[in-house]
Amino acid sequence: MNQAPLGLRVFLNLFGLIGLIAIGFGGWTLFQSLRCEHWPVTDARILTATISVNHGKSTTYSPNVDYTYTVAGQTYESKRIAYGQMSSSSDYARRVLSRYSVGATVPTHYNPADPTQAVLEPGVHGGFWICLIVGTIFILFSRMFLQITKKAAANPGMVRDGAIRTDRPPPLFGVIFMIAGVSIFIAVLNTSTTPNWPALGAASMFAFAGLGIFLWSLGVEGIGKFFGWIAGVLFMGVFNFVSFGHYFPALHAPAISQPFPIFTGFFDLVFLLIFFKWVYDRTRV
Repeated sequence: MNQAPLGLRVFLNLFGLIGLIAIGFGGWTLFQSLRCEHWPVTDARILTATISVNHGKSTTYSPNVDYTYTVAGQTYESKRIAYGQMSSSSDYARRVLSRYSVGATVPTHYNPADPTQAVLEPGVHGGFWICLIVGTIFILFSRMFLQITKKAAANPGMVRDGAIRTDRPPPLFGVIFMIAGVSIFIAVLNTSTTPNWPALGAASMFAFAGLGIFLWSLGVEGIGKFFGWIAGVLFMGVFNFVSFGHYFPALHAPAISQPFPIFTGFFDLVFLLIFFKWVYDRTRV
């Protein structure tokens, strides 16, 4: 039986293995989060409450809390707020720290088998969902491309000009887009107290695009294209909101404030021309 090249298959399987590791870590986080809900509770005193800034491809913020607590006459110190806590927006970090004023007394859950382990907020938090979603996307990407390369190896006609050509996208491609949309939506709800319209618009765009791709891959082209148009409108809405709504101050620095709106305006024009051509073609039929 014809198969894809060994090197490609190994690479794609490693991609899937990374997804399994991410899901495994998420599972460990879930286990710890649920286990500590049943730990006994004692009073803790907050020593410090600060926000750390993490600079990378984007700036994120982490709440940091030091606290002490006493178990059976022995005093311990811990920094753990929750299992699965993740860095996010400054709004999220401030919201967490608002619950832990320096000098305040708050309840903490401690491990009766090892009192050095304690957590302020038991239960499932964002880190578990991130691991689950990222791991699932990696595994689906791995399986999707393994299926495509296997079909291409069995059908040489699918390979043209050095690229694999298919009449329709695989259904998994649409599923991946929908999962991405749901993950953005969950992240926004977990980390922001105010409506983050660009992020919610991007989440909806991915969800509708994925639904459109999924239906199109199954042969339901009419409804699939309809959802694709909705995704396109949401895409342009996000770009226009960012460009002309003064939502991100960094985008209105002198080096960006002019090119970005011009770029968005060009896309607006192209989008309108495509829409009018589509209407014109329909009216001629």
